[in-house]
Amino acid sequence: MLELGSGAVGVVGMALAHLGAKVVMTDVKVLLPLLKYNVDLNRYLENIYIYIYIYIYIYIKQQK
Repeated sequence: MLELGSGAVGVVGMALAHLGAKVVMTDVKVLLPLLKYNVDLNRYLENIYIYIYIYIYIYIKQQK
């Protein structure tokens, strides 16, 4: 599952990962450290391995 713009929390992606989906979460560079922290914390608290990959989402605004 690809989630574009996961936000700092990544609730949707983490919920689907807990249900067994392999998830790719993306967002802008500034939010990635907090998103990674939340994913790692979730892995630790639940004591399970969830398949989540985190990438930078680069948004390019088209010129008119």
